[in-house]
Amino acid sequence: MRRVVGEGGEVSTEKEIVKLEEPIEVLITNTFVPKSTKDLVAGVRRRWEGERSVYEPIFKAMSEISESFLGGGWGMERMNENVRLAQGLLRTIGVSHPALEMVVEASREHGVESKLTGAGGGGCAISILHDKVEEETRRKVEEALGGLFFGGRKFEVVRTEAGGRGVTVAS
Repeated sequence: MRRVVGEGGEVSTEKEIVKLEEPIEVLITNTFVPKSTKDLVAGVRRRWEGERSVYEPIFKAMSEISESFLGGGWGMERMNENVRLAQGLLRTIGVSHPALEMVVEASREHGVESKLTGAGGGGCAISILHDKVEEETRRKVEEALGGLFFGGRKFEVVRTEAGGRGVTVAS
């Protein structure tokens, strides 16, 4: 399996670098739900060991989504669909959380797909504001996500871009 890392306008794996043609505007929503990556990974491993014939096709589908991204040529509609599929697969293997699902549903009501980040189990979600999402809709999604609460805590939303120039050092 390849490790994917975003680095100022590029997405790289251990073997490849994919240049993003244009920055992609995204919303990062922090649910403030604490999680343990160690526990989440251990849980997935236990379930995989008990049901390998069920989990192997799920892992294969997840890998194919990543590989198709690295192959390039994704339009925004395909990206939206693959984000939806990826989140569904992550939910299926048990690493989503009710707070993350709140983000997924609230953004989907406006035609925007979201998925968990990192190991899941809480923490943050990313929402893709593809090029067909009008500014008014972007504001509505941002407002809807910022109005969510879980466990008595309001979510925090940050609008930013993925695939920009990144950090530079000026001398």
